[in-house]
Amino acid sequence: MLIRFLLAITPSCYSMNKVLDGIHVIVRLTLTTTIIGAALCAGCERATEPGAENESAAVNDVVSLPIELPPGDPRNEALQAIRYPNHGEAKELGMAKFGGAMVNVTQYGPILEGGEGHFLIDTGRTKVDGVYVWIGLEEDGKKRRWPATPEPSGFHVHCAVPRPLKDDHVLWVEIRLPSGDRDRGQFYIGER
Repeated sequence: MLIRFLLAITPSCYSMNKVLDGIHVIVRLTLTTTIIGAALCAGCERATEPGAENESAAVNDVVSLPIELPPGDPRNEALQAIRYPNHGEAKELGMAKFGGAMVNVTQYGPILEGGEGHFLIDTGRTKVDGVYVWIGLEEDGKKRRWPATPEPSGFHVHCAVPRPLKDDHVLWVEIRLPSGDRDRGQFYIGER
């Protein structure tokens, strides 16, 4: 279709090579624009609840540092504050063993109804293929859960906080092991 259009508007003195050169330039410009647009938006992807709009306007500002400290090191809290400057104060939610991994969860900032929770999930040295989280009851994980992004210090995730947030709602962490097995544990989110 495009070739017919270009042939119709091109004087007959031009050769077919000139028309093909014009098409080549148009394709290159289109591809270049697409690649640049994709590169600019690559960091904008955020997991949202399926079928719902992301209600939070928070920005995922993460500072990448090549420093790795062992779990339990007292300097970890200061390092996480540098890595996640706009996420709020760090609060350890504790450790639990499930799926063969000792899982440590750190909450950043407050948990507000209808807002967003920011968490860092550390699985220690256990290799896991994926981490998913949700706030609520255990069965809520069938309807909505958020995948965590792997980082050198663990898995970072932003997940929606239900409205209303009830007293029996907890943070659920599900890990997927390389064998394909899944296991989950819960963490009390405490003060809201």
